[in-house]
Amino acid sequence: MDVIKEYDRVRLASGELGRILEILAPSVFLAEVVRKGGGIDTKEINLTDIKSKFVEYEKPINAP
Repeated sequence: MDVIKEYDRVRLASGELGRILEILAPSVFLAEVVRKGGGIDTKEINLTDIKSKFVEYEKPINAP
């Protein structure tokens, strides 16, 4: 399994999107979560609440 780190973007099992703010314990995180109806909550989540992690990569731009 991929390691979850601070500032990772994640999708929760509920479908909400979040960003990890702090690692409280090996499987417990403080996350900023965007609610489905709008607004942002800061809440404690567990590793089991995380469905996936977003991975960013660099793509070159062909500029003259």
